[in-house]
Amino acid sequence: MQIRIKNIPLFILLFSIAGLNTNAQQQLDQKKLQQYLDIQKERLGFSGTIIVSSSGKSIFSASTGKSSVELNVPVSANTVFSVASITKSFTATLTLIAAAEGKLALTDSLFKFFPQLSDSGWRSITVDQLLSHRSGIPHNEGIPGYWTERSSINYARVPAMKEIFSLQLEARPGSQVKYSSPGYFVLASILENLYGKSYGALIKEKICIPLNLTHTGQLDNKTIVPDLASGYLQTADRLTTAPYRSYSLMKGSGDLYTSGTDLIKFLHSFENQKWPEILKKEMFIAHSINAVERGDLYSYGWFIREKQSGRPKAYYHGGGSFGVSALMARYPEEKLCIIILSNISVLPVNQIWSDIESIVLGKPFEMPAVRTSLSIVSKTIQSIAGTYAATNGMQLTLTANNGKLFAKMGNNPPFELFQESSLKFYGKKVPVDFIFELDNSGRATEITAKGMGQQFNFIRK
Repeated sequence: MQIRIKNIPLFILLFSIAGLNTNAQQQLDQKKLQQYLDIQKERLGFSGTIIVSSSGKSIFSASTGKSSVELNVPVSANTVFSVASITKSFTATLTLIAAAEGKLALTDSLFKFFPQLSDSGWRSITVDQLLSHRSGIPHNEGIPGYWTERSSINYARVPAMKEIFSLQLEARPGSQVKYSSPGYFVLASILENLYGKSYGALIKEKICIPLNLTHTGQLDNKTIVPDLASGYLQTADRLTTAPYRSYSLMKGSGDLYTSGTDLIKFLHSFENQKWPEILKKEMFIAHSINAVERGDLYSYGWFIREKQSGRPKAYYHGGGSFGVSALMARYPEEKLCIIILSNISVLPVNQIWSDIESIVLGKPFEMPAVRTSLSIVSKTIQSIAGTYAATNGMQLTLTANNGKLFAKMGNNPPFELFQESSLKFYGKKVPVDFIFELDNSGRATEITAKGMGQQFNFIRK
């Protein structure tokens, strides 16, 4: 199971930092943001923390939901969260610090650090290619049986490295761009070898102590972390404990925890000239040769959303895993930061980010509606399940599973549909409405899909 959430912007966004300079505007934004958070708690079951900061100062900070449902502990400003792939931004920072200290060069190949590697492709992979997802190393799915077995095995350090190095490269290093968490595992292993210290110790020494991050560290499935939120999985309207996942194959790519306050400090540190010159030079420029996903390029540990269509430029990274939905965004020109941390999966954090951005920037924004749903009867599912096609070639597949209806559009992950009326269904995590047309026998023949400012008509195949 790979958890990824598509970035689906709904609004054309403009930014005017002057609008944040008046107390009245800040107060208005705070009220609107709090209303939005309350609605998403009821609508999606959001549980977590949202922080918006400007020039290093918080202009909105709120928490909702439960850090522990079992113990009835609320999420608070002190709650820390697993942040999954946001870890990569910290690993990239460590790597550039190592370069500044002369421990490595970005052009160094893996042969220098792991001379035992026999595969010529692996031996030629460079540090730069690992940082920018151009190594050819597959993502987690490249590990046989990862989601059914290996993701829950607690590997010791050496067996974990052997597992990663046994992967078959998907492309010649440097020739393609493909997001790869195992590539960041390799980076963390290089750093451990160079310094003779654990990845967690390096995070503390090189980042946490200089920035005074007191609630950030490495997870290992054994150590008790004070105030760490328990993870949960939201399926339809039912909350369950998140499945177990070992951090042993996630080193450097998804095994950090942090608090909202610490993460804001980390983001604003890049404005305050706290880092070596090589980091300031290399961290926030595009290093991928083409888009990694959602049309955005990748730097080192960050996606780059360029300024376009009135939207401000942003550096961002999301994190999704069992019991984790997180996103951080930094706006370099405006000195604005947005943090979303949740212990619920899978939430549409990119959509939440887009909504919060609209509110903060004072743009026209329509609050999401809390919609009621009907129980779907099996006869209804049978009448509408099937495959449909639009005139542009897009395919829509509706399938049933345990009495629930799921929609899959193109290559996107499936999402659950809820029935609002006899012929109208909607998605909660993907804001799309489906309106059905039936023939005389009651079988669906056409679907009108509306959402994200677009409309598509689908005909049953």
